[in-house]
Amino acid sequence: ATLQLNGEVLADLFMGRVKSWNDTRIAALNPGLALPAVPVKRVVRAEKSGTSDGFSRYLAGASAAFKAEVGAGQAPAWPGEPLKAEGNDGMVQTLRATPGAIAYVSYDRVLRDKLAAVKLRNAAGHFIAPSERGFSAAVLESDMHRQGDDLATLLDRPGADAWPITLTSFVLVDAEPVEAAKAQGALKFLYWCFMHGDDLTRGSGFAPLPVSVQSRLAARFTQVRPRDGRLPAYQSF
Repeated sequence: ATLQLNGEVLADLFMGRVKSWNDTRIAALNPGLALPAVPVKRVVRAEKSGTSDGFSRYLAGASAAFKAEVGAGQAPAWPGEPLKAEGNDGMVQTLRATPGAIAYVSYDRVLRDKLAAVKLRNAAGHFIAPSERGFSAAVLESDMHRQGDDLATLLDRPGADAWPITLTSFVLVDAEPVEAAKAQGALKFLYWCFMHGDDLTRGSGFAPLPVSVQSRLAARFTQVRPRDGRLPAYQSF
């Protein structure tokens, strides 16, 4: 069986307030599941991390205590003495080497390293496992889809299938490169990825953007204006 948690209990786990896996709060969310009397070991990122930022923003939204005592950011002030690891790979290694450990990593690592993911209760009240379908559902329920806001949050969106800790991955490109020739190679590569990305992302642990969002973003390539006055021919392969 898969462990079920909600945002508030997950926040308490990462604040060090839940000491053992057979805690009554976890048991209440997992009726019939035999929980071990094993100490909880938290694994967090040692360095500043966008993953930590997104994870802590979700926990701050789910728990007033977490928001007040820890807060959100790339290097949250985790209470107590959690185990610290560098990068997603370090998180996975420490997680596997530590009985009773819980960590946060990107979903592609869950798939690649065959990790056990928890089910989280989403805003619709459903316990769901992370999935590409769940990420897409979160995008469709966000202002990124509805209003074209690239920076709109994808966290804890309504919708029966929406995974509550969905984050956006960004590609940043200089809008005014010095020379078109030097920018052209990167833009060609990105445009090719843009055109073929849906097929490439299936089964990768990442979800493609909805077609409506993609069509809007396609215009971004024309906004790159090199300072030498030339236009990069990014559409030719």
